Amino acid sequence: MSSPRTSLNVLLVYPPTTVHWPNETIPAAQPQLGLGYLAGYLRHYLDPSVKLKLEILDCAIEGLGVKVDDLERRCSRYGLSEEKILEKFKEFQPDIVGITSMWTAYATDTHDVARLVKTHFPQTLVVVGGSHASIQPDMTALDANIDVVVVGEGEETFLQLVDRYCKGEDYSELAGTALRIDGKVKANARRTLIEDLDRIPFPARDLMPMDKYFEILKSPYLMRHPMTSVFSSRGCPYKCTFCSIHSVWERNWRKRSPENVVAELEHLVETYGVKEIAFLDDNLSVNRKRLHGICDLIIEKGLDIKWSTPNGTAYWTLDEEVLAKMKKAGCYRLTFGVESGCLETRNYMRKNVSLKKAIDMCKAANRLGMWTISTYIIGFPYETKEQILESLQFAIDSDTDWASFYLLMPFIGTGVYEDFKKEGILNFDAYLNPSQFDASVLVSLSAALSQNGIATTKLTVAELHQLQEFMSKRFIKRRLLNPMVTLRLLSKLRSWEDFRYFLRLGYSFLFMLRDLVVGRFSLVSSVHRE
Repeated sequence: MSSPRTSLNVLLVYPPTTVHWPNETIPAAQPQLGLGYLAGYLRHYLDPSVKLKLEILDCAIEGLGVKVDDLERRCSRYGLSEEKILEKFKEFQPDIVGITSMWTAYATDTHDVARLVKTHFPQTLVVVGGSHASIQPDMTALDANIDVVVVGEGEETFLQLVDRYCKGEDYSELAGTALRIDGKVKANARRTLIEDLDRIPFPARDLMPMDKYFEILKSPYLMRHPMTSVFSSRGCPYKCTFCSIHSVWERNWRKRSPENVVAELEHLVETYGVKEIAFLDDNLSVNRKRLHGICDLIIEKGLDIKWSTPNGTAYWTLDEEVLAKMKKAGCYRLTFGVESGCLETRNYMRKNVSLKKAIDMCKAANRLGMWTISTYIIGFPYETKEQILESLQFAIDSDTDWASFYLLMPFIGTGVYEDFKKEGILNFDAYLNPSQFDASVLVSLSAALSQNGIATTKLTVAELHQLQEFMSKRFIKRRLLNPMVTLRLLSKLRSWEDFRYFLRLGYSFLFMLRDLVVGRFSLVSSVHRE
């Protein structure tokens, strides 16, 4: 081990994004709250005698608009160039670089940044964490450019790793990590999750270019600007077969107190002038009493904000009383994660909750003047065309204002992936060599995961694309060309702000209707606009 350190330079990096053709969809640039939480926790709890220099480098937002095509690999790379990243490294002189690895489809970018660090700063400690790293810690740790993989929830593990590194102590047995020893990966025990989330400081947004995020997140689909995102809880107690969040949060839901959540909202309003919040919780409403408490405090403190739930709300946990409270507290748009309108498909995905409840809550939210969105997934391994179309009919019957139909991507580590594997349709595991890291193999795996849709036992990829387009167009036509729907939407207008928002939506929908009429409608462009 090295000698103890009295000063330390720690750089946290969100890598560029490489997308393999023909896929053109890239993750939206947004505040990297995971890195923000790591930075806030480290800054708060690290021994104050250590002189800490800490920064966050988001290569997506800092390299916004930069695109490099690779004809040989048939892909495009979005974000800061390696030259610009290297300039930052040379300027910062990092002792530790922490890199996010969220999605397997983009894992090559994490390894590319790690290679860049080790090529020019071989003594720098390279640490990788995130969903992909937690699902595939062995594959990640086999890369000689990566020293330590943080598995699962990262704040306490990263803090202890940095602390031991500062003190020159051994960290090879540290819980929540995986690392190479003599060329073989050693996976240590999982770390116990942090039970009291109020102990975790707010994300270090002062280390982020918030003005750039505010600008890029402007959209006619938002009621107010500037907007930013917040997590009020972590995880989800349910066991949907398509969901991979348990790789980090396990089958567990943990909450922040209403007081802690609203204190962060106040901080955002007072410090950054935020006027709208997107709650990105995987499941905001598991504890209805807590949700009431959050709404009560927003009302009590007179916080003039609007907010929404873009990642979906567990509609079966709601009732009309809490919906009315949410509306009064500024919630103007709810997303319902219905996922399927077919009972057989819902049983397969282990979403055994009432569809009638979804309709009831959607209609109740509409009556209160809230905007409603429902989301659906198509392409489960044993799903038929007829079963998929039941979701379209349900979306139309439910009176939801908008419906989005997504093609399933079976993430490694999920039950649905295991079924695709069992049927011989997918086997991403075959790409992985358990004894050595091969960058070219990872490129092939990323390309496979970048596909827009996977063939099932019943339908080809082309058929799934046709169904997705048909369902989207049919739903839009039933909404935009139905005067009764327009009258119902007008009933949501309770203020001039509502009216102005309705006009912005209407303007966007007119362009969408034009595209439908002239045959230029594109699911890719509609997703980007949304």
